[in-house]
Amino acid sequence: FVLVAPYQALISPQHHKRITARQVVSIENVATADYAFMLPSSIAIATACQLVGIGGAALFSPTFLLVFPLLGCPQLDPVSAVACALITEAFGFSSGLTGYARRRLVDWQIARHELITSIPFALFGALSVETFAADPRLLRTLYCLLMFGLSIQLGTQNVSSCESHKNDIQVIATTALGATLTGLLGVGIGEVLYPRLIAVLPADRAAGTSVAVVTFTTAAAAIVQFVELVQVQGGLQDAIPWSLLSFTVPGVLIGGQVAPLLAGRVFADDDLRRAASFVFGFVGAAFATSLLTNYIENVGIILPTR
Repeated sequence: FVLVAPYQALISPQHHKRITARQVVSIENVATADYAFMLPSSIAIATACQLVGIGGAALFSPTFLLVFPLLGCPQLDPVSAVACALITEAFGFSSGLTGYARRRLVDWQIARHELITSIPFALFGALSVETFAADPRLLRTLYCLLMFGLSIQLGTQNVSSCESHKNDIQVIATTALGATLTGLLGVGIGEVLYPRLIAVLPADRAAGTSVAVVTFTTAAAAIVQFVELVQVQGGLQDAIPWSLLSFTVPGVLIGGQVAPLLAGRVFADDDLRRAASFVFGFVGAAFATSLLTNYIENVGIILPTR
């Protein structure tokens, strides 16, 4: 939701008062902040996410919302958050995809099959933000539950008992759900795809194929989001937090190459499956924490005005 939650607040009039009440820090303060810690953080996040075939937004958003305040970093304003996420995501996925593809760890036949469903539904989700995300907390709660469920599934998954990859209603439905969530929240397609792929492919090829699908699916959604932001803001040049991007972009470029290098060489399939279970559970817990923090802040803002 690093991509869409701030973006929704920009285009939805009912959220304007909430943004100003939080006293979001201006881009000038962001430009003077020290974000050096984001270089190793970005490497770790990109490596962890691309090892298990999911989008980096799943871990970057809790970092922006929860870690920045603890370290005294200014909170990104909505436009800056979206611009930073779009640019970081583009570099990170490009690096990861080239790394996996160069090592021939992408099953392009399965990827093309999934993209036929995922791209249209991601576009649908991105174009339907105002309709389906009037209350982002509901979608984030559903995403938390999805992460916890997938974490349990991966932790207890028996490969021999899993169904094969088939073009049936269940497969299409789960892909459509993940892609729609990606359009709405910026995350979802890799999270529903990877557990299914790892049941029929080696873990490194499952991760590479998932990264390929995530790359093109999020790109489709990001184009819609970027166009909408430009229309609303009238340009993004002044809103781009270059001081933050100078650390996140090199970090995700490195992480995107480290993940394919480690996949299948350092970790066995069972190790990656357990790692994915842990990452999914951690992401669910991080999103749940951000939801709770957001609720507490809103209560603190709203109560004095009554």
